[in-house]
Amino acid sequence: MKAVAGAFAARFNVEPSLFSAAKFQSALKTSVLGRYLHYRGEVSSTMDVLDALARDGAPTGTLVLAEYQSKGKGRGEKRSWAASHGQNLTFSLLLRTSSIEEVLKTNFAVPVSVAMALRQEGISKAGCKWPNDVWIDGKKVCGILVNSSSLGVDSFIVNAGIGINVNEDMSAHPDKDVRATATSVSAALGNKPVSREQLLASILGILEYQLSRPLHEVLFQYESLDVLIGKRITVFPKKREDPTGSYTAKAVGLSDTGALRVIRESDGQEITLISEEVSTRPIEEEQGQPATVDVAKQQQQQQ
Repeated sequence: MKAVAGAFAARFNVEPSLFSAAKFQSALKTSVLGRYLHYRGEVSSTMDVLDALARDGAPTGTLVLAEYQSKGKGRGEKRSWAASHGQNLTFSLLLRTSSIEEVLKTNFAVPVSVAMALRQEGISKAGCKWPNDVWIDGKKVCGILVNSSSLGVDSFIVNAGIGINVNEDMSAHPDKDVRATATSVSAALGNKPVSREQLLASILGILEYQLSRPLHEVLFQYESLDVLIGKRITVFPKKREDPTGSYTAKAVGLSDTGALRVIRESDGQEITLISEEVSTRPIEEEQGQPATVDVAKQQQQQQ
């Protein structure tokens, strides 16, 4: 999903239909994730609903899914998520954990799980875009925002908000930048209708397994799926809106904490990216809104 202001009139690859909790539960193979489902027709944000449920003691694995979000959250104060009713997956997942390493692992396990589920659907070019987006053949299909908070010593709450373009035709979007940079699962499959229930069940099944693995194994899996590795990218030390100090580099891998390692083109120096934003577009083409990352805010939320 592309961060835009306001809703839009969309074209669909299939007719909108309500999410079937019964079909989802029938397809779900997890032990914990998704076993407590809170379904809503419309909410301001699934992350807000999940926050309230967490404060009331909701168990780990609780899932909030909505057909439509009026104020879906995107990365950054002025960014929101726009998605049409009955076509996509907009949901948030609650995880309770006892270590900051588990919190960090979630940031990478979620995009890995989405990318792997899409590959199981037959989309071989689905991959992760550091740190937590999912792309298909250079276009964004999934946006992920992971918030975390500490409840005290060895007690953390993770709220993972996930938006996936499933059956929506993003090529009909009125925003030309969205048309150029976003896609959907259905479009990648030749406009074939995709079962949202089956796809979500598949994602959660893979995620439950990924979360059971050590951090280094999840990072290894992520690196193998990262669409940036080996690519020439543009790095923005501040924000993409401020090109001051921006430079071209080659992404070469991840650190043992998931930071992106790059080789700066101008002097060959290896740099570890922590709070920078990155784009696959050259500096001279950076006039629109490329898919970017803001790890500084993420790390503040994890502390």
